[in-house]
Amino acid sequence: MYGVLVYQRCYVAACAPPRHRALLDTTRPQVERYEWVYAPLVGPHYAETFAEHAAIIKAIREGSGRRTETAVAANWDLSGARLSKVIGAIGSRGDW
Repeated sequence: MYGVLVYQRCYVAACAPPRHRALLDTTRPQVERYEWVYAPLVGPHYAETFAEHAAIIKAIREGSGRRTETAVAANWDLSGARLSKVIGAIGSRGDW
């Protein structure tokens, strides 16, 4: 998990314009809460998300902005679906 967070921060620092970075900085604590509370419940195997992140890294290394954007969008959509499935099964956790 830690390696993914480091790569995400590097990706955002290198690619996101200032307004997007500010928005992500504002929402990052909530995102991290989801990652720590719900991500373990998505497992125990993370092959899908690891493959999605590998596709993002490959696209970045190859210098393809279009493939990077597509891979990131796919990861976000699929991650949202996985998270939604977990929350639907166990309900929300903690006070908002």
